[in-house]
Amino acid sequence: MRRSPRDRVEKMVKKIVSLKSGIDISKYEEEIISQGGKVIERLPLINALLCEFPAHRDVEVAGVLESHPHVNRVESDLPIKIIRFEPSFFFGRKAVTPKQIKQEIGWGVKRISADAYLDVEPKSRIRVGIMDTGVHVQHIDLKQNIKGGINVTGNPNDLSDANGHGTHVAGIIGALNNEIGIVGVMPKTDLYAVKVFNSSGEGSLSDIIKGLQWCINNKIKLVNMSFGSSTDNATFREVFKNAEKAGVIMVVAAGNDSSEHLIQYPAKYPETIAVSSLNQSNNISSFSSYGPEVNFIAPGEDILSTWNDGGYKTLSGTSMAAPHVTGAIAQMLNQWGDLSPAQVRQLLKTATHRLPLRSEQQGAGLVDVSLALKKDIRSVQYQRMVASYYGFR
Repeated sequence: MRRSPRDRVEKMVKKIVSLKSGIDISKYEEEIISQGGKVIERLPLINALLCEFPAHRDVEVAGVLESHPHVNRVESDLPIKIIRFEPSFFFGRKAVTPKQIKQEIGWGVKRISADAYLDVEPKSRIRVGIMDTGVHVQHIDLKQNIKGGINVTGNPNDLSDANGHGTHVAGIIGALNNEIGIVGVMPKTDLYAVKVFNSSGEGSLSDIIKGLQWCINNKIKLVNMSFGSSTDNATFREVFKNAEKAGVIMVVAAGNDSSEHLIQYPAKYPETIAVSSLNQSNNISSFSSYGPEVNFIAPGEDILSTWNDGGYKTLSGTSMAAPHVTGAIAQMLNQWGDLSPAQVRQLLKTATHRLPLRSEQQGAGLVDVSLALKKDIRSVQYQRMVASYYGFR
């Protein structure tokens, strides 16, 4: 027996309805419902509502809502994925390393000159958000530093990492200096698992918004973002503008486009710190995206770090390069105290080594933690003030 149209499940599409600043979003909830929509939740970071609408009325409803004077736009809830490099079959996959191995200092930690600062006692514990697939919170090389987090994809308290990507990123930033496994760039820091991707590494713009809002609410101002999308829209852009205004320092992987090397969003946004990948020969990795939006380059190839089975694994990607810079910034915040995103960018620019690469491949160059921690912060702030006066970012 054939099902009638009435019996078929109505296909729904998710949309983000953004309202002008200062407008009470509750006043528009009834209007959305009257248009056949469903309000899923509020997104205060951009004064918006995440909604669902019947697919067959998608364009019509967007037009009706956008005709209202207080509505900025109605846009799709974009799909976003972790940035992960999958090597070809010819090169093979790196095997998981046994759980108990004698601690080694990774080549990446050494290359950014962080190995001399692994015993630094924090003046105050720096909070770092890892917006990713979760973290294996009981990993022996991480658990002492994991202080909490949020899961916006399901059970809020389930921070587990079925994918492994988030655990790998966490280790690069803050694995313990404990004589086993590996050691992070800033071993004594507070790590927060902001789980915005599922086990397949898939999420959405609304998940990113919710994760950022949680970071802001919990006073986490340094966030690692090893994810991206090839698609841009005005809502995506507004999210990162508002997050920077709230003081969030966002370190982002440039992308792993091995064919055209196109940078992904949000790495293309000026509010982020975009990082390309370096290999051990001081060349840009063949898989790394690059372009004029790249701010810095950091080690991202053949990086051994913590894995979600309690062991260790070697991975490559700009996803591995970004957390090297995040760890470096954690060291800087510990040394110099509270810095704005603009101050961090300026200090990093003065603490790099230029490599024999094109500017679009390395930005200001390879980050050097030792230089960043020895700088006269007052001089850097003065340089920033002069640059701002003459209109330079």
